[in-house]
Amino acid sequence: MGNNRIKSTISFGLLTIGMAIITLLGYGYYYVSELENQITERDRLIQNLSFRSNLVEEYFDIKVDSTQNTTSYMLKDSKKTRIIEHKETTIEKCDEELISNYNKLVEEYKLINIENFKYKNKISEQKKVLELIERNYQINYNVSVDSIYSRIKLINTEKIDSALLLLPYYRDRLERIDEKTWTITKGR
Repeated sequence: MGNNRIKSTISFGLLTIGMAIITLLGYGYYYVSELENQITERDRLIQNLSFRSNLVEEYFDIKVDSTQNTTSYMLKDSKKTRIIEHKETTIEKCDEELISNYNKLVEEYKLINIENFKYKNKISEQKKVLELIERNYQINYNVSVDSIYSRIKLINTEKIDSALLLLPYYRDRLERIDEKTWTITKGR
């Protein structure tokens, strides 16, 4: 009995060690193939960057100033004379025409914003006047929009219509008593 127990313990130990080795080999194979894929990708990126670097060197004269941490690229083509300087990946100098056009666009943008602000204020004022009229005279409206035109239809205008009809005849005789009361005096 003791012999069988020792044999089963040894068999179990060997089986556990075998499983551990197989698991380690599986993980090792996975990580090795993953590293090979990363190395292949890295080599492809290096080849692309090398090709791009060769193109840049073919068309530009490159001057590196390590004291100011700048790199200057000047086109080799003599017809184009602009110089672009890079300092920590920002453009420091461009051609004057580009800067001038940019400044003009900024000024136009500022003017448009000012005009837009004025229109927004005007619209806000008109909305407040319209709300005041709606509240004080109970006039409602309906807006319908066709493809190009907007049509406004006034609703519930009986009070204002009658007042506007009488106003030309009694304007000089109207007298306000309080906020809601007006009187017409006789024979002025």
